[in-house]
Amino acid sequence: MVKIMYLHVPSAWLSLGVYFFMTLMSIIYLVTKTPIAAIIAKAATPIGLMFTLVVLLTGVFWGRPMWGVWWVWDARLTSVLILTFIYMGLILIYRLENKQNKLLKIASFYTILGFINIPVVKFSVDWWNTLHQPASILRLDGPSIHYTMLYPLILVFIGLCFLCLSLLTIALKIEIMKSKLRKIKL
Repeated sequence: MVKIMYLHVPSAWLSLGVYFFMTLMSIIYLVTKTPIAAIIAKAATPIGLMFTLVVLLTGVFWGRPMWGVWWVWDARLTSVLILTFIYMGLILIYRLENKQNKLLKIASFYTILGFINIPVVKFSVDWWNTLHQPASILRLDGPSIHYTMLYPLILVFIGLCFLCLSLLTIALKIEIMKSKLRKIKL
């Protein structure tokens, strides 16, 4: 059962990391008016949603034997569920038919506003009494898990990072082709 951790934890890191990256791209877009930054954020959104859904699903299967229930309205679980809804809301904004620049601006503001949830997800186990254990790896006094578990966890994280970058590259190519097609149609 503990093997789920090797997918659950790296996916959680990436779900937060992708959102952080999207927020950075949104800020760059709003400050510099560089459309490629907004297109990169748009391309990353479904990827972040995918990792967040993996976190929720693996968490459900891990939580049942560990806690005895499929779902608890725990601070960490609830904040990750909210992150899922934020990702879904962004996808809906991007799917609306409107002037593309206006939608990118709205999505960028929404992304930045949604970033408020990222520290809540990360620090919820420290702020509130929850079922989740506190951080075991990214700690000031060093990781509290044994290296035989830490190294495979990091290896899977690196592999998922490469998967994430590959998916982002493909999604970005598709978004650029869609943009070119829209210009041809006009």
